[in-house]
Amino acid sequence: MITIRKYDGVERIITIKKVLNKALFNANAFRLGMAFFDTGIDMGAEFAKAAGKVSDIFVTHRHHDHVGNNQVLQKEYGCNIYCHPNAMGLLRSPDNSSLIELLYAGKVRPSLPKECPERIIVGDDEIIPIYTPGHSDDHMCFYLPERRMLFSGDLVLWGKTRWVSDEVRIWDAIGSLQSISRLKIERIFPGHGKPFDEPEEILSKKISYLTDLGKSVKEMHDDGMSNEAIRDKLLGKEELIAFLSRGRFSKLNLVKSFLEPSD
Repeated sequence: MITIRKYDGVERIITIKKVLNKALFNANAFRLGMAFFDTGIDMGAEFAKAAGKVSDIFVTHRHHDHVGNNQVLQKEYGCNIYCHPNAMGLLRSPDNSSLIELLYAGKVRPSLPKECPERIIVGDDEIIPIYTPGHSDDHMCFYLPERRMLFSGDLVLWGKTRWVSDEVRIWDAIGSLQSISRLKIERIFPGHGKPFDEPEEILSKKISYLTDLGKSVKEMHDDGMSNEAIRDKLLGKEELIAFLSRGRFSKLNLVKSFLEPSD
């Protein structure tokens, strides 16, 4: 299922995964002119029809809910797919072995990506890729300085971070948030949910929340508390996603990540 919203020249294509005719999960794909920023959850021919002609796809990261329609667009329109080098292997040969990813985001089919150059011109727009690790080791944001827009993937999302995947490096993510907070941005387009129209405020709040949470985790750890006790005290018991994913996504992962050495 697809829903489309428009924001000053940017189309937000919401890709919705349904199970038993009920919406289970959704992710954004954004279109600006002939360029796409992520392609969302696999929707196949329905997505290609809604998308129309595409020249370039910019991948924020390799996760299933962000690259599901890469292949169908590339086959239909011969478009370029740009990503970080760390994403190239799994875009060429996707790993569809995770049942939780298949349930929530469907399959990823092989595509032929290229490494992002330092600067790209699409139509009248200059697009600057920015390496923003933390959520994953291949994560990138895409900055359009003239429009003062940022396509943020999963670096900036709605709500407070309370559980993460086992590949998250939270101190790297905080560093990435600090980096983009220094840019001149008027609107952020996230991988999930509606755009942020007050970027400075949201970035400041997220950086403060995560930094303070990390400080509390370290203090409790130094006092001898177990990781599980720290989790229960600061974040509460695990949610259903932790059990469905067999721990791949959990609150405990967030605690452990805070206790990893920061650069």
